[in-house]
Amino acid sequence: MFKHIMVTLDGSKIAEESIPVAIGMSKKMEAKVVLLQVVEVFSLLKADKEAEEKALKNTAQEYLNSIKSKIEKEGIQTDIAILTGKSSVEICNYAKQSGVDLIIMTAHGRSGLTGWAVGSVSEKVVRHACKPVLLLRSTLKEE
Repeated sequence: MFKHIMVTLDGSKIAEESIPVAIGMSKKMEAKVVLLQVVEVFSLLKADKEAEEKALKNTAQEYLNSIKSKIEKEGIQTDIAILTGKSSVEICNYAKQSGVDLIIMTAHGRSGLTGWAVGSVSEKVVRHACKPVLLLRSTLKEE
């Protein structure tokens, strides 16, 4: 049913809880996996923005490569995508443009004022994605 599964990661242990689920589904459905991380740049000056983006993308590349190697040891074809922008928007756009069949992500479970003020990336993806979203509840406390 699903042949192209996207796993969204942000570098946290909470987000990584979705990896075993993606591996299990990929094996059963013979699906490939794409690991997606969105970096958000907040610098105001152009020179600072470019330097910050480069540093964030390099960090994301190293992180995703380590996850990719673990998944590929399971015999699963795995790709990496690193995007810049607002996480929920970029996740939905990538899913639509890349032919992803399923988005797997872990809810961070923010609550109270932080959750209300910041809003939830997972909630926005569930509401706006044109593809099915498998949202997993984290068993870990937020970092």
